[in-house]
Amino acid sequence: MSDVTTRVTGILVKKFDLAADAAVGGATLEELDFDSLNMVELATALEKELGVAIDEEELSGEHTVADLLSILDGKLNGTLGAAANGG
Repeated sequence: MSDVTTRVTGILVKKFDLAADAAVGGATLEELDFDSLNMVELATALEKELGVAIDEEELSGEHTVADLLSILDGKLNGTLGAAANGG
């Protein structure tokens, strides 16, 4: 499990009381009973934990946890790449 996966799973388990297997499964956020307030809380927690902003268009109930991890990986790799190149 990558560091990002571990940290995101930790947020989902601790903050949203999800079972660890649900937090890494293929269920959508909607299937995990996330409503719009939960989405905002999740985006805020992710930004605080990872330093990466997620906007509304990127986080919807139709996304799975795996989708969320892919989005975060892309943002982190883009951020790290820009920083490494002096940008």
